[in-house]
Amino acid sequence: MTKKENHQDILARSELLAFFQANPHTRDTAYGLASRLNRSSKRIKTACDILVGLGVLQTNCNTKNKIYSLKNKEILRRYS
Repeated sequence: MTKKENHQDILARSELLAFFQANPHTRDTAYGLASRLNRSSKRIKTACDILVGLGVLQTNCNTKNKIYSLKNKEILRRYS
């Protein structure tokens, strides 16, 4: 955990990983994912962008809003 990170940021990433593990075919915006997880859209967007950087999620940048989805559905199965 870095100085700028807090427990809520780590929790948001963990919840996203658990959500995508249970719903591997989901494609949604940060706002939609935040609504599903009852978190702020800003925190979820940050968490999603970190997971994109790690290669866990991918985005569809052809739309006005980023659509996040699981990049490789097998990646989370290894950890279940």
